[in-house]
Amino acid sequence: MHNVDVSHALKATVIGFIDINYYANTQNKCTGRQIIMQVTEIGSDPITGILPSIGEFAPNPAILIENSTTVVYNVLVTLYSNPAPYFIDVHFTLTVDLNPVTVPLLSTDGQPYYFECILVPHTPTQYEIVQPLKLSTTVSKSTIFDGYFKLDSDFTRGLPDSQCNAVDTSSVSIAICSILYVGNGLYKTSFELKNSYPSDLTSSTHKFTISFLGFTFLFDNPLANTQYQNQAIYLNVQQVQANSWLAGAVFNFNDVQDVMPIISFAFRPLKGNFKSLYLFIASGAQFYFMASKSFILSPSIPSTTTYPQITNSLGQSQTNSWQENTLYYVISSFSTNKTYLFSQVNPLYVNTAYPFGLVSVSGAALPSYKISTMFSPYQNLYSINTGLSWTQNFPITIVGSINTDTIAPLLKSISIIALNTTHSIFSLQVTDNISGVAFIQVYQRSLDKSISLNQQDLVSGTLLDGIFEKILPFQKYSTFYIQISDHAANNVLIDQNALFLTYGVAGLFTEYDLYGLSHLEFKMTNVDVSSGSVTNTLYFNFTLPKGYQRKYTNVQFNPTFPYRNGLQSEYFGKYNTDTQLYEIDFVVPAKTMTSELKYSLFINGVLIQPFLILSKFYSTSRVFITSSNFDQMFPVVTSITASPASLDISAASADISWTLYFSDENFVKKAIVQVVGDFDLEGFNTTVIPTTLETNIQVLITKPLDPNVSCRTQNYYIKYIYTEDSLGNVGETFRDVNSNIHPYYLFDSSATDRIQVTCTRAAGGQTPVLVDVSIKQTFNLTTKIPTAIVNFVVSGTVGPSLPSCYFHSYPMDFLSVKAAIVVKDSIVKMTNYSCTIQLPFKYGPQVGVSIYGIVDSFGQYLGYSTNELPATENQFTNIVNSFKGPLIDSVLRDGTKIGVTGTQLYKGEIFVYVDDSPAVKLASVDIATGIYILAGDFTPPSNPSSSVYVSVYNSDISQESNRLLLIKGIPPVTPSPSPSPPAPCNLNCGEPQGHGKCVNGACICNPPYNGLDCSSKTDNSTVITPDPNKPTVNVTIPGTSSGQTPEFISFIYVYGVRELDNTDTLINNYVFNSDKWILVKEGSSSNEQVTTLQYKYVIDNSLNTTIVSTVQVFAQATNITFGNQQLYMNPSTIKFTFNVTSYPFSKSTNSLQLVMTAALESTEKVACSYKEFVGDQNNSQYLKIQIQDRSLFGRFIKFGMIDGREQVVSNTQLDNVYGGKELSKSTSDQSYIGLNIPYYTKYALLDPDFSVLVEQNTARDQANSICTNKSSKKLTNAQIAGIVIGGVVFLFIIGAVAIYFYTRKSESTFAMKLRKMAH
Repeated sequence: MHNVDVSHALKATVIGFIDINYYANTQNKCTGRQIIMQVTEIGSDPITGILPSIGEFAPNPAILIENSTTVVYNVLVTLYSNPAPYFIDVHFTLTVDLNPVTVPLLSTDGQPYYFECILVPHTPTQYEIVQPLKLSTTVSKSTIFDGYFKLDSDFTRGLPDSQCNAVDTSSVSIAICSILYVGNGLYKTSFELKNSYPSDLTSSTHKFTISFLGFTFLFDNPLANTQYQNQAIYLNVQQVQANSWLAGAVFNFNDVQDVMPIISFAFRPLKGNFKSLYLFIASGAQFYFMASKSFILSPSIPSTTTYPQITNSLGQSQTNSWQENTLYYVISSFSTNKTYLFSQVNPLYVNTAYPFGLVSVSGAALPSYKISTMFSPYQNLYSINTGLSWTQNFPITIVGSINTDTIAPLLKSISIIALNTTHSIFSLQVTDNISGVAFIQVYQRSLDKSISLNQQDLVSGTLLDGIFEKILPFQKYSTFYIQISDHAANNVLIDQNALFLTYGVAGLFTEYDLYGLSHLEFKMTNVDVSSGSVTNTLYFNFTLPKGYQRKYTNVQFNPTFPYRNGLQSEYFGKYNTDTQLYEIDFVVPAKTMTSELKYSLFINGVLIQPFLILSKFYSTSRVFITSSNFDQMFPVVTSITASPASLDISAASADISWTLYFSDENFVKKAIVQVVGDFDLEGFNTTVIPTTLETNIQVLITKPLDPNVSCRTQNYYIKYIYTEDSLGNVGETFRDVNSNIHPYYLFDSSATDRIQVTCTRAAGGQTPVLVDVSIKQTFNLTTKIPTAIVNFVVSGTVGPSLPSCYFHSYPMDFLSVKAAIVVKDSIVKMTNYSCTIQLPFKYGPQVGVSIYGIVDSFGQYLGYSTNELPATENQFTNIVNSFKGPLIDSVLRDGTKIGVTGTQLYKGEIFVYVDDSPAVKLASVDIATGIYILAGDFTPPSNPSSSVYVSVYNSDISQESNRLLLIKGIPPVTPSPSPSPPAPCNLNCGEPQGHGKCVNGACICNPPYNGLDCSSKTDNSTVITPDPNKPTVNVTIPGTSSGQTPEFISFIYVYGVRELDNTDTLINNYVFNSDKWILVKEGSSSNEQVTTLQYKYVIDNSLNTTIVSTVQVFAQATNITFGNQQLYMNPSTIKFTFNVTSYPFSKSTNSLQLVMTAALESTEKVACSYKEFVGDQNNSQYLKIQIQDRSLFGRFIKFGMIDGREQVVSNTQLDNVYGGKELSKSTSDQSYIGLNIPYYTKYALLDPDFSVLVEQNTARDQANSICTNKSSKKLTNAQIAGIVIGGVVFLFIIGAVAIYFYTRKSESTFAMKLRKMAH
């Protein structure tokens, strides 16, 4: 009871109202309205009535927020209508302390709140068909047709009693239909054809009718045209996919009509066009499609193969005498020979790759698994999911023992601190009275997955009362909701309404039209991606709600490209103050299927409803994609041969092998194949990354078998395949458990890949047994990182493969590391192993250890979950990081400001160390939280050899963090003890003749002289024509028609980029397609001195690295600066500038190799060629490719601007990688050079340049030249294409570029070969 004076004026404020924008129905009622009503001065009391009687409300309205003084109700009402329009002053009646109290309903400004329930103006008298019925392109079957229409101009709401139907002349129904009000007087109707209709679907007499209040009009039959009427359809079942969780077939629909086939079943488009369309249709039943005007039944589709589901039996390490604040473990035990899934119900999934969980393999080749996971005794339920697919992944639960914690965590406060226009610091203070916070899930609609915070994100306090922080990709106005769970599995869901009303963040879900769009258009409403990707731009603006600021407003555009995994699907925009519009650039991928683009637009995480966009901007808000031949299919295996089919290795070693052919019409970019045995579960992987663009590749896999190493009768077979093409289409095969079409679908049910190996050698030695385990930790005082060390001893005979150690902490957080052999004693059969791993900060503190993958030469496996380790270590080990001070993991510089990220940074201050000088504190602090500090007034050292380090110091606890490098100094050159003579130059650079001079061992040539020794001249009589569509330059000096003067073909292009590890092993390889370049008109210009064209290219990687290439053709001599050097650009010079966005390095120890190729060919039939790659005494390397008396000359400077500072780089000739001796002929030659770029975080600048020179000596005079038999014929007056190319390469984190030069003489086999390679 509240004891409230009934005369007291209570206040009820409408803070949200959902009006579905429809007229009253024929019963004069407006249904489905919702009132979000905040009542103050009381707690919750029942609502008993509405005054006056304007409608009905659902009883017991939902309470969104409740405390001692405020209640927020969500009231569902049905309003009555009067002659429209009208407004009503409304009061609600509540019962307070058993007394009725009338409460006026007010708006947020204190004025009476009015509702309206509008009657239909009148019976419609006219209509306009805005769009006839057209095939809907936003669904996965082709029997749905959409149309748009308008009625009289005063019809501005939906029609609740409208009707539609589609019938033939005999009134037999053809389709089911619906009508939807879009907005602004626009209506949408959809008709879905019935596959049960038995007759001609294409008749013009069929009626597609819309009716309302007796007013009726028709849409034309969308199939009543010559294309559909003449469509015959030849259906070819290409291949049946069986033996999978979701079987199906590939169908090829063929017809002469260029129109989409009508198919009544959901399908996945693969490739082709409407005349020859390849689709994957999953199993379920036969489907109907239209052929010769009527629906006919397809051939049968195979049904799904059903495998037994995994049976997971659970045990637990404790059943009584539970101790509070102690974690125990649950033991999962099951057997399967398939790839399995293992997870906690929410939200974590575990990598189950070999040897995770494996403890033994039975004689029937059935692996058994046992896995220990952490479990809190507070939990009343603990669930484990195990299964062979996501759709058959059944949870099994176990019950805890301590039931004292029944209260969910409490969110005390939440704040969002903006870092930039896209990211913010998300900070929450959460309390939990007994068991402590386990994890916090953050959900936002614009993100494709939830974001989790756990104990590793605790920056202050404890799990009972602490502050959790994380940097998240949204802004302070974004709408989201969160769920907080404790260790007892109590959880609280705080939706966006509660966050807005209680904590002042997020926003009410009712405000779906919060941002009133005032402008929206695409740069292009029709895009053709037949030959390459197209960059489009969305321009829009909206009205900011009161109190919102643009700098905290985030806009996001998510285009949808079904079944194209790995392509970018999230784009963020920015506000252009000149145009006063938001702009978002996005890419429509090459060879996307002809369709209308489906997309989502988010403003601060709020989805702008598609019907709002369409109703306001019907013509400018739609993008139609066309492609003459689409390709949404990954590379597939087209052939496989296993050799031999069987063999016996009992007496001698032998090899087994597989030959696979992969095919993709848009080039195979990467293929990975894993082969395993029944008892060789680790198997081996083969990765192939072609160095050239190939539509078909051969993969040869060979495995040597030695009975002395491994002797077990078993079958070897392919278990896993990964493929990727140049368009970014990705496919994966998981043997026997695929849920969709995959790279191995042609052979999925075949046994052609199986090789039976027999080995009957008598067993010898001892079966391995784990005899001792010790677990310890160390703490690095410099890095502040704990290291866990597991030492264990195995007795008996072990095989060559190494076991792995697994570490796990709550909740289901697994880490793994391969063991290393410390000592192996073959006499006593004892092997000592050790696992060492650096644990993440705040990992644990309780950590369980499991050891899996111990195997002998007879395929006998041993594995030990935590509970099965020797008695001394079969409990959880406390690995406590005693360091309580700040820890930083990254440091960045923005002008005079320095930012650091880390953890436990509260009350920390940034200190800067320059070499060994005392630390300097940055006093000007902009942002200071537990995970991020931004402070200013930093002045870089003037001495370039000085290095700068950064740390964070907490004076309250006198603890300093680890130190990270901000600026790496350039070591000064140590002078020689005594003066040394200047380094000599070749031929003294022709200084007596005025050709140049020698400076520090390198020739500085006076134009037009050039070359390593200034003995050559630059040929400037060239015709240079940049391509208007892609960064390609035609360079030509044609020969004479008589052939007395030969024509030369020369080209230079950036072939691709290779990521290498520290052993120069290839990790990733990108070969670039010139058709993917897009001209950027805004960056192109021309004047008397220079012509500039700018292009854009997007690489298909996880960061969608974007390259902007600027091509400049100089008509006049110009000096440019690179680093601290002046470089001279001669007339007819072509200069390239590459600006490349973030590249995803696999490791910080990796490097990139930008691969360039240069070539020269003469049309002369008899000639000599010569090639060399040399360095000078200074800082450059030179490539010269010479044919007769002309050469292509390239200079590669041995330093680059790396992260803003000069740094030594190297260059490597790669001819042996890309063709070797095959590159060099007497009349043509080619070379590949790799510019080696060390790992960096911001950008790098590189500057190669090239010239075509006239040489004093011919190639025939050079040692090691290659000549034709008749090369003694003297070649005179040769005129060739002259190229001077300077390149400045900006790489913020580099991707790659494909740029090539070709002659107008397109019939040249040399040019055609290179053109093919560049495509």
